Amino acid sequence: MGQDAVAMDQQSVVAIVRAMGIAAVVAAPRRRVVVALTELCRILGCDLITAAQSRIDSATGRTHFEEMLLCGDLADDRKDEVIAYLGTDHTADPFYAAFGVATAKLVTERPETQVVVFRRQDLVDDKAWYSSEHYQHTRSSIGVDAAMYAGVPTRQRGVWVGAGFHRRRGRPNFTETDAAIVQIFLLGAKPLFDAFHTSGKSAGPFLATFTARQRELIYALLAGYTSKEIAARTGLTPNSVNTYCKRLYRQVGVSGRGELVRLCNERGVFLSGGVGEV
Repeated sequence: MGQDAVAMDQQSVVAIVRAMGIAAVVAAPRRRVVVALTELCRILGCDLITAAQSRIDSATGRTHFEEMLLCGDLADDRKDEVIAYLGTDHTADPFYAAFGVATAKLVTERPETQVVVFRRQDLVDDKAWYSSEHYQHTRSSIGVDAAMYAGVPTRQRGVWVGAGFHRRRGRPNFTETDAAIVQIFLLGAKPLFDAFHTSGKSAGPFLATFTARQRELIYALLAGYTSKEIAARTGLTPNSVNTYCKRLYRQVGVSGRGELVRLCNERGVFLSGGVGEV
């Protein structure tokens, strides 16, 4: 390994330690996962990271997707696209299916396995990837291509919590160095994912149940905007905003903005400085 490679490796280690430190001081378990993976998103130069929980049949490798949340800094105009992506059938993803089979095989051969990391090109060739219905109709809709999946086992047999790493079309595939960084990171972050597993359902399916207008309103309420500011952002009148808010509160069973914020945070939805961290 040359001097440049050593320097790069040291820099990555420092970045990983920093990310762990930032996440460690966060109180809410699911928020810790969001913060840690958002930092890792920056380290790897990702455009999107998803954290997911799945059940993997050890005999067949078949996967049952249970929940997902989103990590990373999202522009306002991308939120609905990504939330829609979270609500799609991920069993149609050829890489997701291959990941389950490869993980089951690896764990059968090496039961002591603590982390699995696979890049898309490790398991699915270009022809199968780009011709798949999942790529053409789901990934293309949000403009992402390069992918890498990783997972750690939970205390519950057959249940894995992991992360999907994604880059926009036109950007390079993930490298072996990227995979090594993820492996080191997840080995250290396993307690965070254990907390993810035990802390309840996540935001993806939760937000997917709302209309685009309702999600826009939720984002604005979480960001702390007033009725007048929301009206200016959405083109509604302040009275209409208040009416929409009352309907939204009734729908989710809360009495006002404070309870809505608490509910959203429990489901893994956070907003800071006008940028969504779901």
